Amino acid sequence: MIIASWNIRGFNLPLKHQAMQNFLRSKVTVMAILETKLNYASVTEIMQRNFGDWNFIHNFSSHHAGRILILWNRTKVDLSVSESNAQLIHCAIHCKNSGKRLQASFIYGLHSVVARRSLWVSLNKINATMDCPWLLTRDFNTILSPSDRFNGAEPTSYEIQDFVDCYSDLGLGSLNSHGPIYTWTNDRVWSKLDRALCNQLWLG
Repeated sequence: MIIASWNIRGFNLPLKHQAMQNFLRSKVTVMAILETKLNYASVTEIMQRNFGDWNFIHNFSSHHAGRILILWNRTKVDLSVSESNAQLIHCAIHCKNSGKRLQASFIYGLHSVVARRSLWVSLNKINATMDCPWLLTRDFNTILSPSDRFNGAEPTSYEIQDFVDCYSDLGLGSLNSHGPIYTWTNDRVWSKLDRALCNQLWLG
């Protein structure tokens, strides 16, 4: 089972639909797409026209921009959503081939410290009943340590403490990654905002 995510920064161009179709052919079974910049009607139309073999869910009911879109291959996995809000879609996934079960939170954090606080609350509530491997992935929109930023102002404890506390309280670990360290830039400041985290059951 392969789980992937992509901050696509707009999903309205046919060229991006083709790129996503090609990517999904690479044995991906669950795909999270962030920042589609679509409305409810257009995302449904695009999915039905281009990805009819895939099931999908989004969070338009929680945020007018529908910031997270999840696709899954119905022939390979069963997926059920247990929580959806403006910053995450949390789901249980059952692999039909291996029989393995896990849970995954696909995250796109809001842009301010105060707005993100409901994300940490949600993750702590999910963790309270967690009894299987858990993946937390994508764009947290904040850094975890000062080393996650290059250039720009030194991050303050106010800026990062909520994420640090959540990471510690949930006993999370970071999965290995490849490619550039910094996942966001404005051509002056570089930051690591995107991550794949997991609980100890995933590591064990």
